[in-house]
Amino acid sequence: MAGVWVTEGKQVAANLVFIHADANRGTTLSLGLFTNSSGLSSASVLSNITEAAGASYARIPLADASWSVTGGVATYAQQTFTATVAITGTIYGYFICTTGSVPKLLAYEINTAAGPVTMVIGDTYKITPSITVG
Repeated sequence: MAGVWVTEGKQVAANLVFIHADANRGTTLSLGLFTNSSGLSSASVLSNITEAAGASYARIPLADASWSVTGGVATYAQQTFTATVAITGTIYGYFICTTGSVPKLLAYEINTAAGPVTMVIGDTYKITPSITVG
């Protein structure tokens, strides 16, 4: 991921590694799309994300057992968002968050390769989530 591993995500990771506990972790992680064109940084929290919306949009759960970690890079298989009706807002990138009692933002990536994307009926948006921890 050429994106940003945020402070809030680093805190969740530290809690899990060093004290083996974080109520905000939940049983899976979630992958979502955001429509912010600017304003995100390493200090961003989940409430700073303007999430995509629409009847066909939903976050995708990322099961723990499906991640692979090599050399400090955590990678997940390609995931696909499909618009069965138009998704509201221009998509600027994706984010990964926890699913616990108070979900936390772990990381986000701005899609610089494809640029902003508008999703209409039948469009797909494919992401291979990857986080470089460091």
